[in-house]
Amino acid sequence: MTLIVRRALMACVLVAPLAVASCVEVSPPQSPQRAPTTQSLPRVRFHAKYAGVATFDLPGFISACRCRPNLSVRYVHWSAPPDMTMPRFMLAHGIVPLIELQPLGLPLRSILLGRADWWLISWARAIRDLHAPVLVSFAPEANGTRYSYGYHQTPATLYVAAWRYVVTLFARAQQCPVGMDHDRRPARHCAASAALARRRVG
Repeated sequence: MTLIVRRALMACVLVAPLAVASCVEVSPPQSPQRAPTTQSLPRVRFHAKYAGVATFDLPGFISACRCRPNLSVRYVHWSAPPDMTMPRFMLAHGIVPLIELQPLGLPLRSILLGRADWWLISWARAIRDLHAPVLVSFAPEANGTRYSYGYHQTPATLYVAAWRYVVTLFARAQQCPVGMDHDRRPARHCAASAALARRRVG
């Protein structure tokens, strides 16, 4: 379990605020109780600062830590269908969900050709229907060498174009203006700072 302290990310205005940063696949709560419906979710707001957690077992973390983060992340791999069970659990406990969409195995050029539109739109609409604050990240940690869309394998211009394409698609699918930010972790393991600077998405 890793604790992460984050600054606030600006998000979309309207029903499902959006932004972009990073995540881990979180297992559904180990409880016989069903996740709360959208209508029963408490009012959750964005915060000025975040004390977040990335864990596969959020309920277990809360129980063991006897504390409650105000943000929790969930990694979503390419083609995974929308599942709002864990985001609803987070919101029910006053935690802002951070959903990271990772295009692993999906070339960014394919995204620009519209081949992932169905997947992106399905997630955008599912998030919108939560009617709650949600942070979203697309292709996070591109300043590292871990992922195929990172700066060592993908041109900065292609990454920026794909990122902007996703923002535009989310805005259209949600029928609201979307403000997104991207996750660039400290470049401790990255050699080319100039290459990283070109990955700024605006």
